[in-house]
Amino acid sequence: MLQKILEIGKSYKIAVMGFLLIFCLLATYYFHFILKIEIIFTHFFYVPIILASLWWSRKGIVVAACFAVVIFACPKPA
Repeated sequence: MLQKILEIGKSYKIAVMGFLLIFCLLATYYFHFILKIEIIFTHFFYVPIILASLWWSRKGIVVAACFAVVIFACPKPA
């Protein structure tokens, strides 16, 4: 019974993190390529980074690293 609860909690965390990652990537696209601004949207990234660090401690660094790659990979708007 406890094992099943732990598995449901684990899948819930992965689903929440996936939703937040997709939301942040869409926000990046929207602010960079549609609105052509680059300042405001990065505050959205704090929520998944903090949740990942609380849920997975050192493995949560991967989420922060992925966001850093996304930010540095996006070209500056003209």
